[in-house]
Amino acid sequence: MLKLQVAKLKVFQGRVALLSMILAVAALLRFAALDKHALWFDEALTIVQSQWSVAEMIRYPTDPTPFLYYLIHKILFSMDHSAGAMRCLAVGAGVISVGLMYVLGRLCFGARSGLLAAALMAVSTSHVTFSQEARQYSLMLGLTLLTSIGVMVYANAVAAAEKGEPAQAGRRRLGLFLFAAGNVLSWYSHATSAIWIALTSLLVLWLAGEKLRRGRIRNEILVAYAAMALLALPGLWWVYVGHRYGFEHVEWLEQPSLVQFVSRIGQIYFPAGFWEHLWINSPSERLASKSIVLVVGFLCVIGGVLARRRSIRASFNGHRAACILIGLYFLIPFFLWAIGLISLPVLHARTLLYSLPGFILLLCLLVKDSRWAGWESAILVATFFGSTLLEIQGREKDDYRGAVRYLASHVRPGDVIQVCPPYDYAGLRHATRTVISAPVVTVATNGRILQLESALGADPNWAETFRRLVQIPEVEGRMGRPLDGPRLETPDQSAASLKVPAGAAVWRFNGRCEDYWSEDDVRTLADKALTGFRINPAFEWKQISRVDGERRLGISRYESIDGIPLQFRPVSGN
Repeated sequence: MLKLQVAKLKVFQGRVALLSMILAVAALLRFAALDKHALWFDEALTIVQSQWSVAEMIRYPTDPTPFLYYLIHKILFSMDHSAGAMRCLAVGAGVISVGLMYVLGRLCFGARSGLLAAALMAVSTSHVTFSQEARQYSLMLGLTLLTSIGVMVYANAVAAAEKGEPAQAGRRRLGLFLFAAGNVLSWYSHATSAIWIALTSLLVLWLAGEKLRRGRIRNEILVAYAAMALLALPGLWWVYVGHRYGFEHVEWLEQPSLVQFVSRIGQIYFPAGFWEHLWINSPSERLASKSIVLVVGFLCVIGGVLARRRSIRASFNGHRAACILIGLYFLIPFFLWAIGLISLPVLHARTLLYSLPGFILLLCLLVKDSRWAGWESAILVATFFGSTLLEIQGREKDDYRGAVRYLASHVRPGDVIQVCPPYDYAGLRHATRTVISAPVVTVATNGRILQLESALGADPNWAETFRRLVQIPEVEGRMGRPLDGPRLETPDQSAASLKVPAGAAVWRFNGRCEDYWSEDDVRTLADKALTGFRINPAFEWKQISRVDGERRLGISRYESIDGIPLQFRPVSGN
């Protein structure tokens, strides 16, 4: 008996040590080169969006994403934190998700599968990528994992009770609590989690089955579902406001074709680093590499399912809830794609991320009863690990730091910086660490020129200034009325004139000016503001994307010939 206990202790200690190593590797991969790139477009807008209170984000159509991530970001970070520091929230959520993946894998198929699931999540190229962005997607995945863990705890408790094991009520209630908490929190991290909320809610009802007739179990489920419904009400109001006042006009979203649908699934599930790395120098090479990896990947998975179909069938009999959970995960991409056919397109690589656990659990199921399980597990982990290292080195983001360096070395006294579109200002401003002595202006959707700063890098409260000058008027325009509350009132912005001397220039920072709206409203207004200026293409900076060969960012010089005035609204107190 003593020897058996010692052996069990050693096994336990070995698993703890291995899991600790997996978590350490997960943290190292996610912290690697974390501050190498500036915050890209959406990451920088997180700073601006976090200036709104939770009540304001619910009441007004301020952003197509719910408030949870912005609230946590506001609590943890200031505008002065570095890009690397601001990404630590996503890193933390990513590492915690690796631990949660172990718990889910163990609940589904046992401790060995749990370790393999954690290892695959730790080195997953897509998961590492989104765990290094100051956005909500790794947080959302972690919260949906919490829901899945709750479902499996509940399922295992129900199964144990059917076998006659006593004292399962506590486990059932714990499972329902985790299920409800994960669903509510994920709902406020991203609206597409509604798919998982619906699917797992149906699964819990199916697991309860005939036991719903029993008063105690029926009441437990009713309490859990009532709590979820009640806590979801503010989010439902947010959805209503957003769709009524403008979220359906988010023009950069496009419904993917069938080929794009498959490609985006492969981008999340397979080792993307083999087509996104430094040694690929053209879009055609990238496309060829991606096609090879996706074809090989899909064939390997399909071949594995066919070769192990008997063991999978046996596993379904013994792990029915786990296998159904895997199937539900694979329904997520199809629901996301279908939503775009009838409403707003929502299928993107980032919204697909939370379906990744289903693919990992499928790999664990295929390997679980294999005679070469150790070798297959090692090959899988090594493949994704190598892919992730390549992806980290070859990652491409908006080079706002390069743009700032160019402006700092070329802007002269009397020059002006114009940002187009307005929302690209956040990325440029956060990347600015020294003051560049030139006023920063942008063109609002009503055609007025707004002065965002008296000099680039001079306003310590630039995000709040941007919110007052750009975001609030935009939201008021959508709603057709002023926002409530004295704190939301914009300052006095009487028109003023800024004369650009002859020989001086307006340096136009072009972010997504050409494609921010399909009608080119912003670009047209920005061009009109520079009527009479002469463009000098010799003074130009560009960031060309390796992905498609297109320009990501650019700076053009518009020269003032006779000294031309710009009519703008100055910032009070700036």
